[in-house]
Amino acid sequence: MKLKIILSVLLLFSLLKVDANSLANKSIASGRVAVFLYSNDIPFEILTTGKEDGSRSVVPLVPFVVFVDDFNYFIELDFMEGIGVVEIVISQSGSVIYSSSENILSPLRKYLQLPFGVSGEYCIEIKGDNGAYVYGCFEL
Repeated sequence: MKLKIILSVLLLFSLLKVDANSLANKSIASGRVAVFLYSNDIPFEILTTGKEDGSRSVVPLVPFVVFVDDFNYFIELDFMEGIGVVEIVISQSGSVIYSSSENILSPLRKYLQLPFGVSGEYCIEIKGDNGAYVYGCFEL
């Protein structure tokens, strides 16, 4: 009898579709959506503190994540590592609406406000001094 219940529960769980990617990309409460980024094959330079921490983890090709909040019209850039000087450009339908050069020395979170109520397709580009390049597009 117990075996029948356990098998029924396992069957039920196997029939349910769990999509962790959709949970990670969209937060319903805040309207925050991850922007899918495309990159060239050049990794961003990771700034080190000069101390060896003994870890041998793989350095990510893109050490940051970009989110867009379609409710409050802002972009969140979450830099996981210091990557030095980068140029950030945001364009809407081919016209540049934001451009800035930033020196990212350590992990940080940066917010960029977009014009309220202006819908359409936006693209974000981030370029490193070493030739690393990332872009992603999204709609509001």
